[in-house]
Amino acid sequence: MKRRKRLKSALFAALFLFPLFSTALYSLPLTETVYTIPEGGVELAFHEEYVNVSHFYRKEHIELGFGVLTDFSLWFRFDLLHGEAFEMDRAEIGDLSLKLWYYIGDYFNDVMHIGMLFRFRFPTGKDAYIYPEWRNLCLGNHEITLGPSARFDLDKTVFFHANIFFTFRQDRNEDFYGGFYLNPVNEETYVKLFGLNPFAEGTFLSGERLKNDYFTLSLAVNTNVIHPFIPYVELYGAFRPYRGKITASGIPIEAAGVDSFLISAGLRYFFLRAVYLGIYFVVNPLMDIQKGYIKNVIGVDFSYQF
Repeated sequence: MKRRKRLKSALFAALFLFPLFSTALYSLPLTETVYTIPEGGVELAFHEEYVNVSHFYRKEHIELGFGVLTDFSLWFRFDLLHGEAFEMDRAEIGDLSLKLWYYIGDYFNDVMHIGMLFRFRFPTGKDAYIYPEWRNLCLGNHEITLGPSARFDLDKTVFFHANIFFTFRQDRNEDFYGGFYLNPVNEETYVKLFGLNPFAEGTFLSGERLKNDYFTLSLAVNTNVIHPFIPYVELYGAFRPYRGKITASGIPIEAAGVDSFLISAGLRYFFLRAVYLGIYFVVNPLMDIQKGYIKNVIGVDFSYQF
């Protein structure tokens, strides 16, 4: 009898609690969450955003994700930009990005979960240093972002998320990947530690190259107490550790002319464990003093995992 009760309890947890728990795992608009696609799985996600800078632009992006291994997933993202919110004719290609995610593990009796993110931006969009029209919609330059993402569970009903990422950004007219030295027969390769020696001139981690690089910090909380509705709020900021002047200091983009601070709130409805439709709103509380930067964003997102 006791064994039968334990079996029923396990089945109840698998059928009901797991769907609730899993809804905490999907990536949020401003925050990367500890979400790993099951091995062999595929995720298709779509976001449509109305971004208010000087006026409302429309930005669409499509993400295709793959569960490569049990603890490793990757996503491709493609952006499409529109100069007006409801304009259908004129469109520009935005940046392309590749996100790699490795799930490290669970700690403190499954209260904390942690993983590592690597994201590569490829400049398929217009250069924000040169073309003002598409600034804050695409960058048009290379970036590499890396850092840990963590989730903290409170009674399996409230979930806290935290990101600490560092981004290497291509400076104007900089040979971004030229700081790496990979020729195995060249002595300089080993002196400069393949470009990772911060004390050698011209390496990827040299001080001059790091001046325009920046940190992003994000905190978020969501709950499943009203499942299938999942509400959440986020705080997001970006800043450049080097406070001196750089070539992009006067350009109103994140971590160049602007230290960004954004607040987001949203709601998702889960039709099934692997299918949701959401709406969110992002606001910049410093919009009155950050001219040319994002004022607010209205977005709709959808994800289907199969």
